[in-house]
Amino acid sequence: MSSADMLMDTRLLVGRQMRHLKRGPERVVPVIITPLILVLLNGLLIGSAIVVPGDGSYKDFMMAGVFAQVAMLGMSNAQNGLKEDLRNGLVDRFQSLPIARSAAVVARSVAELLMMFVGWLVIAGVGLLIGWRMHEGFLRGMAGIGLMLLFGYLFIWLGILGTVSGRNPQSSGIGSMIVMPMLFLSPAFFPIDNLPGWLQTVCEWNPFSSVVVACRELWGNPNPVVTGAFPVEHPVLVATLLPIALLIPVIPLAVRRYHSVVGR
Repeated sequence: MSSADMLMDTRLLVGRQMRHLKRGPERVVPVIITPLILVLLNGLLIGSAIVVPGDGSYKDFMMAGVFAQVAMLGMSNAQNGLKEDLRNGLVDRFQSLPIARSAAVVARSVAELLMMFVGWLVIAGVGLLIGWRMHEGFLRGMAGIGLMLLFGYLFIWLGILGTVSGRNPQSSGIGSMIVMPMLFLSPAFFPIDNLPGWLQTVCEWNPFSSVVVACRELWGNPNPVVTGAFPVEHPVLVATLLPIALLIPVIPLAVRRYHSVVGR
């Protein structure tokens, strides 16, 4: 089957999944409510107890962290969506149709990315209402969003890979439990300059740190990170190359494992 057929099949299945969400909005509600809670909780409650070095606005400071947290949630959302497809027999029905074998799982990843983007729109809207701004212009602002899309797409595929790699695909979710602490071992929601030296080093080399610091740099938001580690001195470079370097092996591996699972 040609690449054009693969793209057409994927587009049709993405449209089908998005239409399915209209009939079953229970998966859409968390995508909207969770970002809303994150922005309000961090911006209005937690922010009052945190001082950003340089007298920066905590509302500006925390927004990149909230975007990254929603990107990380893409892992569990992808796992839950794929497990539901496997459980209700939808994948088996797709396999009986004259479509590309990989179209269903690729469509799942694209649909999850679109839902993630909806969550980010909610974040941006609420953030603007409480005072957050991008200060470096439209192009740099969109560049930051692009980095978040790349970062989020990586977590979606990690979620898919984790689901199809377990002995029981319908019960896998350990990856999300491992990733969650990584978010808080980063400057996503609090400055790290007062942490012990060894813990600062851990935070600086955390993959979350590079994308959060890169977006703050591109958006002109407060960015009080202690320099020294390569990922936080060159955050845009690292936040661009690292997800690409990981997606190159992760996507084909996840697709191959998916084929082995649905072919059982």
